[in-house]
Amino acid sequence: MPKAAIFGGLCLTLLAANASGEDTVTLAEFSRTGDLICDMRVSGTPPTAGAPRSDLMLIVDEVGAKAGVARVISSRTIGGRPVRIYSGETGVHLVEDVSESVKVTTLLECEARARGGRCVRYSAVMAWHFDRGVHVNPDMAFRKLPGTSYSGTCEAWKMDGVRSAER
Repeated sequence: MPKAAIFGGLCLTLLAANASGEDTVTLAEFSRTGDLICDMRVSGTPPTAGAPRSDLMLIVDEVGAKAGVARVISSRTIGGRPVRIYSGETGVHLVEDVSESVKVTTLLECEARARGGRCVRYSAVMAWHFDRGVHVNPDMAFRKLPGTSYSGTCEAWKMDGVRSAER
């Protein structure tokens, strides 16, 4: 078989893997990372001198990926709130029910890994909307949204044994 054909086939395989969502965050990877602290800014607003770095801080703890639950503590509300965890093609979705609406924080991809391969920083977006179908099909709800309320990063809360992160 000619080298060009082998190379072309390899390129198509890599493109297909990327298109199928293999680069997105998985539930298994999220469970290995454990508790997170998220630093979010209102989407579309660049940081300005003298302004706070973030508009919203989230702490995700009590991560129980096998049970599909965790707790979120937000700088915008009092106390911790339960969230359901769903894995999909677009990432891992943390869904908090708020009356008739939902707050959805989605971990999109790993931005930095520790030497052992554990993800220590994720890119993330957060949206507050009324599509409760997110509990049935989180990917479809995510794709239907015109935009996000907040965007930022979520980092591993506990860095035990992590000496340095690599990009």
